[in-house]
Amino acid sequence: MKSGFLLSSADAHASPSHARASAGDLAYAALILAAGMFIGQWFTGSGIVKAFHFYQETFAPAVMVACGHEFAQPVPEPQAMTEYLAAQRPVFACADIPASVAMGTPTPFQQFHKYLLLVVAGAWKLGGVSWAALQPLYGLVLGLTGLAAYALCRSAMGRPLSLVCAGLMMLSPLQLFNLPHLRDYIKAPFFLGVLALLVWQLRAEKFSRSSVAWSALAGILTGIGMGFRIDLVTLAPLYLLAIFLFFPDKLAANFLCKGANALAFMAALTICAAQVVGGSQSGGMSHVLVLGLMGEFDPKLGLAEALYGLGHHYLDMYASTLLNGYAVLHGYGGGVIEFPTPEYGRLGAQYYADIAATFPADMATRFLAAAWKILHLPVTAFVTYEDLYFFYDDFIDPKLWAFTHHRIWDLVSIGVLASALLIILRRGLRLGMAAMVILLFMAGYPFLQFGVRHYFYLQVVGLWLTGLVLQTWADKLGKVWAAYRSGSGVIAALGEDLRVSWKVVLIQFSIFFVVLPALIFFGLRAYQSKHTLALFESYASAKTEPLAGIERIRSGDLLRMAPQGLFAPLGSPLSGVHKARIEFLVADFDQRRCGRDSVHVKYTYEFNSPVYDFNQRVSLGIDQQTRVVFPVFQRDGHFRFAGVEMPATEAPCLVDLTRIADPQKLKLPLTFRFPGNWRDLPRYREIAERP
Repeated sequence: MKSGFLLSSADAHASPSHARASAGDLAYAALILAAGMFIGQWFTGSGIVKAFHFYQETFAPAVMVACGHEFAQPVPEPQAMTEYLAAQRPVFACADIPASVAMGTPTPFQQFHKYLLLVVAGAWKLGGVSWAALQPLYGLVLGLTGLAAYALCRSAMGRPLSLVCAGLMMLSPLQLFNLPHLRDYIKAPFFLGVLALLVWQLRAEKFSRSSVAWSALAGILTGIGMGFRIDLVTLAPLYLLAIFLFFPDKLAANFLCKGANALAFMAALTICAAQVVGGSQSGGMSHVLVLGLMGEFDPKLGLAEALYGLGHHYLDMYASTLLNGYAVLHGYGGGVIEFPTPEYGRLGAQYYADIAATFPADMATRFLAAAWKILHLPVTAFVTYEDLYFFYDDFIDPKLWAFTHHRIWDLVSIGVLASALLIILRRGLRLGMAAMVILLFMAGYPFLQFGVRHYFYLQVVGLWLTGLVLQTWADKLGKVWAAYRSGSGVIAALGEDLRVSWKVVLIQFSIFFVVLPALIFFGLRAYQSKHTLALFESYASAKTEPLAGIERIRSGDLLRMAPQGLFAPLGSPLSGVHKARIEFLVADFDQRRCGRDSVHVKYTYEFNSPVYDFNQRVSLGIDQQTRVVFPVFQRDGHFRFAGVEMPATEAPCLVDLTRIADPQKLKLPLTFRFPGNWRDLPRYREIAERP
């Protein structure tokens, strides 16, 4: 069987009957589904993963539906249900729901995940309300993921290689260790299913009667998938872009057909997502985007340290605080803008647009860094929820791992990617451009939140590319062997595929896949470097004033410098409107004062709930005149900045601690570390050099 992208209409007619081919694929599909159901149930019941986490504490409406009630949040939640959802009980008895329990409105989180909760409720209806009853659901999800991977791979390779691809998607540690975390894993079959439909539609050389139906099916999968994980919405712009730019014929041709496909896709998506998007104006999406900018993702993306930072903590309350501080800097004087609300959503969108406009090269760097990481997934990845375990650490030497991953696989990735794009480009520029856009999008969009639970299923990208290249070489070798056995001439067989000039293909590849992307990327860097100089200067040279006082608090080997009069004490009586507040502090360091070229600093906060634990430890490189500018926050009655803590032996390096006199002249809540030569350093993010 030839690879899908190499099949021409003549090849299709020369192949066995469509019915026979379909029967073969159905047999493979049945095998994959059965294997996935067995593997998924076995793995989730094996105890290899000790704790499952999929926000099950919010699944009270699922329990209610399983017990014959409406989709609602019980008020108050029965103690037995709370204990069950906290995984303190293996089973729950519906009789423990009081007959008089009130039915509260589901939270926005529960509404966003309504389809997921209903599916879990269905599993509990069938098997009883217990955690063990979910094992068949896990098996079904893994089987459907393998099935979707098979359908995607069949667009570019024959059945055997597609089966290998599906098998790897069901057996790799990356998939299995994420599987137990149902809320995040269950999006995989929807993502891969929609992607498979898109790729198969792009293969068509002309519109057919069924094209609108396939677009509608893609819309259905996207809309339903949004009720399991709202992430599926990211596929909508990709699908619409592909319809108008890359569906059959020239750009301006078949506009009515393209419009019909787009309308069918969006109508189906809207109808199927109607039950979950009612709260879409609550600010959730912009909140998620802001969280993705936090510094905790930088090492996962492989980014080098920079002069500046947008924030550090991957915490909901930290992002909320950052956005409220941003609002204050822009003149807002009201109470806390709460998450999730429409006003909060607009604020988050404004902040994100401001960051993207100020640091466009950084956004491109994060995108490319994510794409490069995704291309490595077939051979390496963190394998479980929130990167808790690195599966390979137990049996791979770090130096050997660095060599195989950072050297060998880098070359393999480049070779496979370039070869695959050249193969597709030979079929036509339309398919080549479509492949580049889809691959960049699918591999790069996880930069929005680069955690393993957001991208594990994209392991299929590298498998698909590798399979396409292997299938192409297998087809070529098959032709050569057939020519050799028939005596018709090996040279003739080798030259058969040269009818399309490689010269033209290489020129197109160079222009569209190398030169133009490089010009755009380095152009963005030049723009950002020029236009951020004035911004950086405004922070570096901002007028400062002394603090009302600094209390020096000694605790063992640590010394905390606590500003006085900056924020009201945490226990102060509350009155009037509760506000979020922001100030900028300036810490000046001199390495000559302590004989060190780096110091350890902790930005400390007092708080009344762990959700406001904004404490941050950093190691700062310093020279003879290093200035650190950083925002500090308070929310009335909840938390406040409490000071700068350092080892007592390093504290002499801190020459002065002051505040910026007029913080509203600084429009973004950024953190800066200005060494003496900061103007000579890059004003954009870079990917770190590998060991």
